[in-house]
Formats: sequence, C-alpha cells, structure tokens
Amino acid sequence: MKLHPVSLSKRIFILLILIILLSVGVETFFVTQHIQNYAIEGGRKKILDIAEKTASDPRIVEAFRRSDPSQMIQPIAETIRVTTGTSYVVVMNMDTIRYSHPEPDLIGKHFAGGDEKESLKGQTFISQVQGPLGVSQRAFVPIFNEDRRQVGVVTVGLMLTEIRKQQQEILPMIYLVAVVSMLIGLGGAVLLSRNIKKSIFGLEPYQIASLLEERNVILSSIREGVLAIDRENRIIMINDAAKRIFNLQGLPVNQLISDILPDDRLPLVVQTGHPIFDEEQVLKNTVVLINRVPLVSQEKIIGAVATFRDMSEIRRLAEELTEVKKYIDALREQHHEHLNKLHILSGLLQLKEYKEAIRFIVQTVSQKQKISDFLRARIKSPLVSGLLFSKVDEAHRLGIAVVIAPESSFPTIPDQMAVSVVTILGNILGNAIESLVNSQQKDKRISLLLAERDDHIEIIIRDNGDGFPEGLKAKVFERGYTTKNSLKNMGMGLYIVKSEVERLKGVIRISCENGVEFSIRFPRQQTDVIGLR
Repeated sequence: MKLHPVSLSKRIFILLILIILLSVGVETFFVTQHIQNYAIEGGRKKILDIAEKTASDPRIVEAFRRSDPSQMIQPIAETIRVTTGTSYVVVMNMDTIRYSHPEPDLIGKHFAGGDEKESLKGQTFISQVQGPLGVSQRAFVPIFNEDRRQVGVVTVGLMLTEIRKQQQEILPMIYLVAVVSMLIGLGGAVLLSRNIKKSIFGLEPYQIASLLEERNVILSSIREGVLAIDRENRIIMINDAAKRIFNLQGLPVNQLISDILPDDRLPLVVQTGHPIFDEEQVLKNTVVLINRVPLVSQEKIIGAVATFRDMSEIRRLAEELTEVKKYIDALREQHHEHLNKLHILSGLLQLKEYKEAIRFIVQTVSQKQKISDFLRARIKSPLVSGLLFSKVDEAHRLGIAVVIAPESSFPTIPDQMAVSVVTILGNILGNAIESLVNSQQKDKRISLLLAERDDHIEIIIRDNGDGFPEGLKAKVFERGYTTKNSLKNMGMGLYIVKSEVERLKGVIRISCENGVEFSIRFPRQQTDVIGLR
C-alpha cells in the first residue's frame, strides 16, 4: 500500500501548533517564576521599609523610658501591622523581651528564632526562618534613643503563605491569557496554512521541486541567453547561456542588474512597460542582439525578461552570406573585366601588334602580382591580407587608388583578434570607398598604414573625400547616426567599429581636415580581453 506524504498545509499547521504550545508554555512558566520572585523581592523591601519607619518612630523610642513599654508599643505595633498588611510587628529590648506581638500571650517572653543576634549589635538585615506563626521573611532594624544608644530591635515579618496567596490571585489571569493566546495562534495557524496552500496554487513541495527542475533543464537547453529581473531590478533568473555570454561565474541571483550589466536597458522596460525588440548593444565587451519584454501579472508589471544572442554568431553567419555574395559579385565583375581584356588582347593580336600585346599582358599581370606579393610579405594575418586585397581591387575598379605605405607591416594574430580587425578595416574602408564614389574629387585616393610597435598595433586610414563637418565628430560613433540619405540599415558601421576597438582595449581617433583620417591603436597581447571567443 502506497503511503501519501503529509500535505504541506497539514505540516505547516502541526508545526505552528507545536511552536505555539511550546512558546506559550515556556512563556507562562517564566512569567510565573518572575511573578513569584517579584512578590518575594517586593515583600522583602516592604518589610524592611516598615521596620525602619517603626524603629525611628518617636513614640516607640519614648516608650522604652517607661516602666512597662509594652502598654504603649503594643497598640502602635498592631496598628502598623493591620495597616500595612504584614504578618507581625515585634518590638523587643536588648534582652530580646517582646513588647509587642500579634498574640498577646507572647508579650514579655523572649524572642524565638535565633537570627536576631546581629540586630542586637546594631545591624540591619533580612532573614527567612521558622517562627511561632510559620515560615516567614522578617526584617531586623535596631532602635536607637536620642543619645544614639541602642535600646531595642524592631522585627517586621511577612509569612510566605501570604506571598503565595497574592501569587495565586494573579495566576488565573496568566493562565487565561495563555489559553487565549493558544486559541488565537490556532486560528492563525489555520488561516496561514490555507493561505500558503492557495498562494502556491495548491501544489505540494515535491510538485514545485519537479516544476523547478524541469524549468531549469529547459532554460539550460536554450542556446539564447535568458535573464529576468523583478521590480527592484534584482536578477531573479539567469540561464547558463547568459552566464557564458557575459563570462559570469556562480549564480548572481538577487544581485542588482546594474552591478553585473551597468549599461543594460532592462530596468527601463520595467519602468515604461514598453518592449524593446532586436536591439544591438555592447554589454561587458560583448556585442549582443537583445529582445526585452515586460513581465505582467494581474495587469501589473512585476519585472522584465531579456533574451540575448551573441552577435558574433549572427555576424559570422551574415558575413558568410555576405562574403558569398561579394565573391559572386567579384567573380561577375572579374568575368566582365577579363572579357574586356581578352577582347583588347584579341584585337592587338589580330592587328599583329605583338609587342603591344605582350606589354599589355605584363602590365595587367604585374599590377595585381605586385600588390599580392606585398601583402603576402608584409601582412602576416591571412584574414587581414585577404580583406585588403579585396578592398584594393574593389577600389581600383571604381577608379580609386589605394596606397598602402611601404613601411606597413602586420603581425600574425589569433583568429579572434583578426575577425575584429577585419570588421574595423572593412567598415572604415567601405565607408571611404563609398564616400569617394559619391565625391567630385578628381584624384580619389585612400592612404593606409599598418604598423606593429613594441607593445601595440597602429592602423591609420585616410581618404581625400568630402568628409563631414568638425562638429559631427562626437556623433559619428553613435548607434543609428548616419549622414546618408537612406535610413535602412544605416548608422551601424562606425558604431560597430568603435565597439570592436573597445573590445580590443584600444582607442580610436578621428580627424576631419581635407577628408577623413581614422587613427586606431590597440595592444598586441589580447589574452585578457573579455568577449573574444
């Protein structure tokens, strides 16, 4: 027979009842003890105060001068006893002969107890002993005459039975409060257990654990990074892909998102409630494509969730498609160019201009061979060399001269760095070519310098196009800013360039005198650059 686990509501109810019973029981015990100790301590102070006042009463001192002091002291002592509610007020002389007592038959007899000796020496104290009336607390105070000579002792007693009687009068109220507290706690336990059950949609802990485990497995299997925050901008969920994209170690749950991704706009989505789709942004030196959507529950915004995709993956696919298209276009153009050259060569041969044909062939071959040999010798990175060869050829076909400084050189670098350098060179050279194509400049020229220094690499690209006003220097690197007429897919080239330079921990400067010049520097060693994968 399969045993079903005890439901969560029952477990909470039982636990709360046990806690309430234990806490109320302990509280009642300590309150009772405190009241008992308080009553005893209060009785001690009370009898000592009464004894001191009685010992200093002038009538008591005067009575010691009479031949029969008890006639005067007994009425005074009994009045004090009845008024103060004490058990007895006994006045005795230095021979311990009683002058007062609640039982008149004991007047004139010696004081019993044996604890009065110190008081006969002028000491004030309190003791607890067995007397004729039972166990009592009694205070001893010496009586001094006008000459400061001790003539007797006052002892005031309070029976422990009286103290316990006072305590018994209070205990029913304490027990009543304890019972009421337990009943209130019982009602609260019932309401709490039902409310908790309702708030978790009637699910049991093992069901919640199963759902949570399934959610984690699903999130970890998603290639896109997923990150969610609450209304206080604290991270409530992040999957493995997001940690991998942003190089996060551990589980940064309950941390402010600004501590991990200070530039992210997810808090803005929480404030406005407006989603943001397909935004490209640099976060932690990583270019990502982000979709941000508010989390809404019962028509209230309770947070926001963002999905991240590393742009390097998207860009790699896009670049592959772009390169294929470029290759096709380049092959088509070269096909036409070679056909034209073959037609020229065919004409020269038919005209029997053999020397001119040979000169034409040598000139055509040597021009590309020269740039190919230079790039192969001076530019050690195949990716960078291939891009430069492609751009030089493209510019040549458009009537633009690309002059690479003879002292240029570029070292062998990791493929990760090379991809970033190619992105930087490709965008800047592409912009320069496009600018010169649309320019009225007659001698269209692009100058390029690549130099490897001791600890850094320097790239300088300059064109003699129309450029742009000096005042726009601060805006050209902004995302979406463009000076072109078409708004589609514009304003991203220089933004990406700046992002890639920052990823390489480099700096970029721009000059707008007689064209545009870009100067870029970045460290040669990039092993510590986050985001290069």
